[in-house]
Amino acid sequence: LFRSVEIDPLSASIASCLYPEARVRVTAFQDFAVRHGSFDAAVGNTPFGTLAPFDALNKDLRGFSIHNYFVAKSLRALASGGLLAMVVSRHLMDKQFSAERRWMTERARLLGAIRLPNNTFAAGAGTSVVADILFLQRLAPGEDGNPEAWEDLGKVADANDGDAIPVNAYFAKHPHMMLGTMQRESSQFKADEPTLAPVVGASLADLLAGAIAQLPANVAAPALGEGDAANPVPPETIHVPHWSHFLSADGSI
Repeated sequence: LFRSVEIDPLSASIASCLYPEARVRVTAFQDFAVRHGSFDAAVGNTPFGTLAPFDALNKDLRGFSIHNYFVAKSLRALASGGLLAMVVSRHLMDKQFSAERRWMTERARLLGAIRLPNNTFAAGAGTSVVADILFLQRLAPGEDGNPEAWEDLGKVADANDGDAIPVNAYFAKHPHMMLGTMQRESSQFKADEPTLAPVVGASLADLLAGAIAQLPANVAAPALGEGDAANPVPPETIHVPHWSHFLSADGSI
């Protein structure tokens, strides 16, 4: 059973037509009530931005950028061993001294990450941005993760012969998971900005398939049983404020 959250009614309608078996909730993600540990997997493309949303049910995420908040809330919704795959800004991995990334390392194991070149979304979205595909696995209570693999930063060479470029420790150790060349470029908005330039003449589809093949296999935990996954999301409560009570269709409160 798939569940989707979409704030735009038109996009939600399109999603419902494309995936009639899924349950699509039309609401902001911060207003979407979900029980912790009730999903096997989370897949998404997080919104890029620094706005910090308020979520009355996840107050410890107060101050998280909306981008990192989406990852953190999705991670919290996963059962132990659940998998997360999300397209994120490179800044989630490359930001120095990130308390938000540390929060994630305490709750998830990094399975791997793939850095996409800056022209990946140029044709479809008209934007030049470096993004990562992040793969995480939810830790069980008391289970050790691998924070040493991705909490801190390392450095890689600048292809334009500038100073070494700080990147996440994972990419410094696994440069083949960056599907391009790290280098500094200047634009009308910023000088010497690190970016991942595409490999000239290479097929991104082929590069991506090769990187995916490098990810660990057979790591998925057994799927939740129907009893464990029952009602992971409360009944439709779009017009019910947080901390309020309501009577559902089956008579429960």
